[in-house]
Amino acid sequence: PDSSVMATDVSPDALAVAGRNVQRHNLADRVALVQADLFAGLEGPFDLIVSNPPYVPEEDVAAFPPEYGHEPLLALVSGADGMATPARILHHAARFLTPQGWLALEVGAGVGALEARFPTVPFVWPELLQGGEGIALVSAADLRACLRGPGTKDEQ
Repeated sequence: PDSSVMATDVSPDALAVAGRNVQRHNLADRVALVQADLFAGLEGPFDLIVSNPPYVPEEDVAAFPPEYGHEPLLALVSGADGMATPARILHHAARFLTPQGWLALEVGAGVGALEARFPTVPFVWPELLQGGEGIALVSAADLRACLRGPGTKDEQ
């Protein structure tokens, strides 16, 4: 109850939905909504960054079930291997985290692609109570240590 949240999205439509949920649950005093492309214009530090970015590979779009047609591609697709946006987040998150902070990053079935791009990052993959996969946890300290310089397959 003492926490505060800054929720960001690049999509005005997504923020409008979030705004309705903030009002519905009476959280306006604790949740700020900001239109931003990832970290653009934000100031930290944050104790926790939780992100559900687009992580679907471009080639997978053709095999989407019809119900996915209701989702904007901007919310789903992220480059050839699906990891373009998660990679941007990983490269910049440490600057916005407290020294004891953590990043929680959903990548769904992209676990292998993320680990291939960032072989030196010691991701923690929690077991989810309701099943599923693809939530990577990494500490600010590990991000700072592992992404300082060369060592990833895509230095951005």
